Amino acid sequence: MNPHLFRTVGFGLAWMMFATNTLTAVEVRPPLENKITQALKKRLAVNFQAVPLADAIKHLATEAGVPYRLDLRTYEENAVKSDTPVTLQRDEQEIAETLCEILNPLGLSYDPHNGPLTVMDFNDQILCSRFFDVSRLVELIKPRLTTEPIVDSSFHPGGGFAGGRGFFGAIHDHADQQSEHMVGLSAGDRVVQPPIERKAGFRVPLKDVQHRFPAEHCLMALIQENTSGQWEEIDMVGGTMTASPGRILMRQTNKVQQEAFDVLSNLEMMLTDLSKYPRLRLGESEEARRVRAALDHILDTVSDAPAATMSLQKWMDQNVRANGVTIRVDQYSLDDEAINWNEVKITLAPGESRRKLFVDALDQAHLSLVFFNGRFVITSLAKADEALSTMAYNVSHLPEAGDFDWLAEFLYQNTSGQWEPVDGVGGTATNCGIAGLLIVRQTEKVLEEIAEKLDDLRHPLEIPAKPLEPARTQSIYALPDVVMATDLQTVLPRLVDLPQITWPESSIQRVGSLLVIQQTEVAHRRIETVVEALLKAHKISAGIESTPPVASPETGTEAAHKP
Repeated sequence: MNPHLFRTVGFGLAWMMFATNTLTAVEVRPPLENKITQALKKRLAVNFQAVPLADAIKHLATEAGVPYRLDLRTYEENAVKSDTPVTLQRDEQEIAETLCEILNPLGLSYDPHNGPLTVMDFNDQILCSRFFDVSRLVELIKPRLTTEPIVDSSFHPGGGFAGGRGFFGAIHDHADQQSEHMVGLSAGDRVVQPPIERKAGFRVPLKDVQHRFPAEHCLMALIQENTSGQWEEIDMVGGTMTASPGRILMRQTNKVQQEAFDVLSNLEMMLTDLSKYPRLRLGESEEARRVRAALDHILDTVSDAPAATMSLQKWMDQNVRANGVTIRVDQYSLDDEAINWNEVKITLAPGESRRKLFVDALDQAHLSLVFFNGRFVITSLAKADEALSTMAYNVSHLPEAGDFDWLAEFLYQNTSGQWEPVDGVGGTATNCGIAGLLIVRQTEKVLEEIAEKLDDLRHPLEIPAKPLEPARTQSIYALPDVVMATDLQTVLPRLVDLPQITWPESSIQRVGSLLVIQQTEVAHRRIETVVEALLKAHKISAGIESTPPVASPETGTEAAHKP
């Protein structure tokens, strides 16, 4: 039986049920935890030393008290055998986390949602369908949708929203409650067709569907760009999405559906009060935010330990783990870089920020702290560059908010990371079609750089205006002789010394016994006072003018004042 035919028929039946109200759509919410998921939260210490993979899985499943199944076909496809040796030593941590540490490097994963705990290939996880009621989010988006089609608002190579990868999944038009209409055009294609009669299975132009469900299309694009799963219309294998007014039907793994829930709920929270959020991580759950806030609280304190050098693992046990936060070490990436975790040290300094001490220790060991799948992980710099997170930035108050190309180029030129449109690999800056939002998928380091750069754009440095130079006028001062004119030319700048008065070169010139001075009105008034006092003193000393009589304190009679 053709699996694609089965999928098509299955979706058709689902929409028939939806049209007849026999299937009720529920509000967007995370997948419910089942008993296996809860059991895997049990904390357990392990010390596997070259233990066969099958035995390690059996031990973990037994400790969790859950049934399990090993997909041997998966092992054959990945060249992994049931006796592949596993070496891992961990103190108490969740069994789910230990499973990830064992399986992920082997290209394996596990599914706890469908029957027994099943170990399988990353790409062989079971798909299930779930409705997402996005009607509230659609109402928030509609007033902010840009007039340009989303497919044309990309800065990625190939002209498409996803960097030339093709259309973001199947958008099916169910407005007429007919059979599904599949869109399979490339995102960069421009199709101009006359109005067509809609028939079951007929491919319709992309623009036509975008015009019918632009907000839902925008959300589907965001989900596909910012979740970890594979999508049939992009990767030729994986999940699919179907749109109707205010509804998205997704067929994907439980993990990707949880990621989609986080993206949609965070976006709704941000758009409800955009002024409250200068930025928000779209792919982060409430629990992940709690863990991040807890570590920030620990690291934002000042160290009170005496100066010393100690193991970084011991320091984390005393300062981080003791306060309820777990940081996992990606031992596989450290082994690839020949880094011995037991030799990584931290240098303590009393009065110094714990964050600075921690970051300096990681930098010296060429390591980095990343936040992946709701957990903090210490990994190599090479692996850290592969761990991308999605951040939505509020750019509504920027003068450049409407010019996405300018903003994207600004980020490419002023951040240190690699960018897919420039380097062929790396992060992406997405014009999501929602006015006032810039969505970026990048490393933690670059996301912080972007926040700083956007803040600089919001609060540009104001260069104080240089005060205007007061107007200068020229005056000629006549002095009795050349000697006095020469002396006064030398000392006048010191005699007329005020903050607002400057003496540029050649502002005072002597011509015989005359001084030609170019200065401000304030300076000229001060110069006149000085010159008058000098001339009066000169006349008195020359006997040309007598001093006024003053009263003698001894006789009470007037006496002549002699210079």
